[in-house]
Amino acid sequence: MNNAVFIVGGGPSLKGFNFSKLADKETIVVNSAVMDVPNPTYFITCCTGYCKKVVGNNFYNTYARKVMVIGENHFNYKNVKNLLYAFDEVINPKTADGELGFTYDDFAIGGNSGFCALQYAVLLGYKNIYLLGIDVQTNNGDHYHTRYGLIQKEVDWWYKCFIRGLIIIKEKSDIKVYSCSPISKLNKTIPFVNFKDVVI
Repeated sequence: MNNAVFIVGGGPSLKGFNFSKLADKETIVVNSAVMDVPNPTYFITCCTGYCKKVVGNNFYNTYARKVMVIGENHFNYKNVKNLLYAFDEVINPKTADGELGFTYDDFAIGGNSGFCALQYAVLLGYKNIYLLGIDVQTNNGDHYHTRYGLIQKEVDWWYKCFIRGLIIIKEKSDIKVYSCSPISKLNKTIPFVNFKDVVI
């Protein structure tokens, strides 16, 4: 695949997934996926709780480029400020409403780390972006793992942010975004492709 990246989230669609299939692919792993994806290219989070976890565990010995998205106005910034040295890149976001941008000055969070990964992939210049475990729904459970919970009421907001960001990508760029999750709510907006067909 030319100029492609796989964004790996934590959705329940990845239960039983063979992560070794990603070993030779360019990947952006989100939060706990850093523990499962071999040789990730990038790790990203905007979660201050997970910031503490990965720094405390030396990023699980990954060689990925480590990215933290947080602004000094974040309510928990002072509690992680002394940990930011451990990241290769710290990005100060402009907005958290899904208004995806095409420069670092317009970096959008969209309320969650998965959206940060999408925004980051756009800025890195990838033309084909594949979403794995970005389900944006909890009908099948919160995650493919049991490492942390999820606040149900946030999911609807995340969905709205993803939709806004995906619309912007479609209208303002030639970037193609695909879902590799058969249960993702985003399949109403972007094409679903089976992962095994993508990697052939």
